[in-house]
Amino acid sequence: MQDFNIELQNKPIVKYASSDVYIKILTMSITKRAKNGVVQIFNPEFIFSENQLSCAYINSLSAFKRKSNLSRSIAMEMLLFVAMTKKIDEAVKIAGARTNSGFVLFCDTNATYKKLLPMLKDVSPLRIPNDKKTKILKRLAPSTGEEAEIFERMALSRLND
Repeated sequence: MQDFNIELQNKPIVKYASSDVYIKILTMSITKRAKNGVVQIFNPEFIFSENQLSCAYINSLSAFKRKSNLSRSIAMEMLLFVAMTKKIDEAVKIAGARTNSGFVLFCDTNATYKKLLPMLKDVSPLRIPNDKKTKILKRLAPSTGEEAEIFERMALSRLND
């Protein structure tokens, strides 16, 4: 059996941010500026921790390494894993940023993050109040309300339709 160990070279950057740029233009601009990096913006109502995004990132890297990726970019693959679906349009509707007034930003490196800073405002560390985290966990993991269940569901999302 082939070994698919994935090691993160750097700690990813995860922030809460907003922008004055309209969301569709922001998404296109982010893609252009982050040519050699991985950047994705998420709906904050779907994100409960930095661990969730790290898990999606590692699953995405692994999918590309195994050649089981469903999209052409690691960023989109992350969105698929976070939304726990195989369908890109569904993933965008579920977990994609909906508005420029508040989103969760993921960048794989500090260099990539710095390229995006001119387009961002109100950047702050990702802090999710316990009551909001509990609500999101219960919605995403109705059986247990535990992070581990969601991480398992992310991995299994590639096995089930």
